[in-house]
Parts: sequence; structure tokens; C-alpha cells
Amino acid sequence: METRRNSGFSLVEVVFSIATSVAVLGSALLMTISLSRSTGQLRASDDLFGDVRRAVHKISDVLEPTVAALANPAVLSPLHTSWLQVQAPPDLATGVPGAIHVIRREPSPSDPDDGVDNDGNGLIDEGLVVWIRNPGDPDEERIVLCRDVSESLEGEVPGNGLDDNGNDLIDEGGLAFDFPPGFPLDRSFVRIQLSLSRLDREGRPMTVSAQRVVSFMN
Repeated sequence: METRRNSGFSLVEVVFSIATSVAVLGSALLMTISLSRSTGQLRASDDLFGDVRRAVHKISDVLEPTVAALANPAVLSPLHTSWLQVQAPPDLATGVPGAIHVIRREPSPSDPDDGVDNDGNGLIDEGLVVWIRNPGDPDEERIVLCRDVSESLEGEVPGNGLDDNGNDLIDEGGLAFDFPPGFPLDRSFVRIQLSLSRLDREGRPMTVSAQRVVSFMN
């Protein structure tokens, strides 16, 4: 006599099917989460890179219409500094001297440069780039050009006397101006280098940098 085969599923087959479905759905969910995180990280990095590029352009916009006659801060060796003082050309009609401009990195008011995360935001000694017009005068103006400025330029270890990031500068800060080899006789241009730091979506520090060369008016 022919035995009729059971057309239903055994318990083992049902359990196996459910387990397989759960595994597939779990893998898809993990992939979705991973892609979401990657997209978020990429977006955060793009935002920070956009901010550092805009900040460098703001600095160059201040410097380009000026002359380098007063660009004589205390320059470190090799030739770089964390602040720059320049002067706009005189008014051709009246001969009145142009405004003096200072651009420099300053500590964040909530996180002084002391090696401690004073504001508890996960970053240490972040600062500002400040533009000061006519410093010390009654009409002095202060404008913050950007925030989240790193303590040191990307890849640099502060205070070790080495060129850690291979840019021919030593122990430079998160904002650095460097000059031609013939400085101070040659003050025809300056290179701006800037690094910004921020936490990504996972709470990890990320740093991006930008640079630009600005020629002064003669």
C-alpha cells in the first residue's frame, strides 16, 4: 500500500524558516543602521569641511585688500605665527591712513587653553578666529569669523619641537600664518592654514583643515 506523504511542514522546518527570516531581517536592519551611520558621519564631515573652507575665505577677504607693512608679529621659526596685523591702504582723496586689522586665534570663553575640557563638550582647548578692526581705538570692532578652532593644526603635536604633519612648520597652532623664506624683507604673501575640530555622531573627535595663499597689495 502506498503511504500518503504529509503535505504540511514539520516543526523543525517551521523553526528553521523562522530563524532564517529573522537572520535575513537582522542583517538587513544592521546594514540599514550601518549605512545610516556612514551617511551621518559623511554629512558631519562635509559640514565641518564646508565650515573650515568658508572660514579661510573670510580671513582672506580681510587680508587681500590690505598691505603687509604692519605684518610684523613675533614670528616663530620656521616663519609662522598665530596672529597677523595688517593695514588697509590710505584713502587716496584724503590721505587718511587705512584701518588696522588683526586676525588671531583666541581661546573659547568657555574653554581656556589649559589642557582641560572645561565646557564638557568632549574637546580640549578649542578656540575662535577673531577679526579685530582698529584694535585699541574707541571704534574698535570685534567679529568672530569661526569657532571650533583646534589647539594645534591637524596632525601637529603641540610643544614637542617637531614638524609632525610635514608642512615645514613646528608646533603651529590651529590657526597659522606662514611667510615667504625672505621674510621680513619679503612680505608679498602669506599662507593661511586652519584646522577645525568637532565631535561626530558617535561622539568621536574629527578634524578637518584648509589653507589658502593670499597676496598683499603693493
